[in-house]
Amino acid sequence: MIRDKKKKEIRKIIRYYKNLLALSHYRLLSRFKTQREDEDMNDCYAVIQIDNERKNIYLKLNKVRFARMRMGNIKRLCLHELLHSFFWELSDLFDDVIGNDSFSERKRGALKRRFEDIEHRKISHLIRVLTKLR
Repeated sequence: MIRDKKKKEIRKIIRYYKNLLALSHYRLLSRFKTQREDEDMNDCYAVIQIDNERKNIYLKLNKVRFARMRMGNIKRLCLHELLHSFFWELSDLFDDVIGNDSFSERKRGALKRRFEDIEHRKISHLIRVLTKLR
């Protein structure tokens, strides 16, 4: 499992990127979980949920995966997850549009995967730019 010292370092990284990305108006809640403790983890490294109405960001980090990761990769992953907070409006709009009955379940799934691929490419580009600034 992940040691307390590493957890503290990770939380420090998260706070740093939260400030860098000017997300200070959000309250960030992070938890270390296993897939057994939280089914949302679904073998993911991390899961982020944005509650814009309450100005909360919920960040769940996979204990098992983070224990094995190097700090450089952890930094990029934390930045990646926080960058998702800039796309919540587009994601909500997209979900509303494809949520209507005119799309089959198969088509909805394909469109959702395509949207997520585009979002991740944009986030990867932003990470490359932001890491060069430091």
